[in-house]
Amino acid sequence: MEETIGLKVKQGASLAKCVNIIRKHESLSISGIKKIDTVSYVLVYDAADDTGLERIIACYEKLKEIGIESCVFWLGEEVPIQTLYNLSQTYKEIDAQYAPDLADLE
Repeated sequence: MEETIGLKVKQGASLAKCVNIIRKHESLSISGIKKIDTVSYVLVYDAADDTGLERIIACYEKLKEIGIESCVFWLGEEVPIQTLYNLSQTYKEIDAQYAPDLADLE
């Protein structure tokens, strides 16, 4: 099982319209982005990477704003974006709960 979160652009989407948005969230070259197809992840991060999670959510939202359909994946399965919103909220709650304890250890 993949322990990743990822974003794919749906078939028929214009990658040219996606380039600037994708490059804001990942340091891919333009030629690297042009090689992306609808079966490849545009962005992919470890499932426990809260920064990567936020980047995927932000990129998904920006793509949606310009009319590009994309889909998100968690642990190798396509899931509704709400799943990633919920996961993000869970990470924030865990951080808030344990941050004071971790600060005491420093």
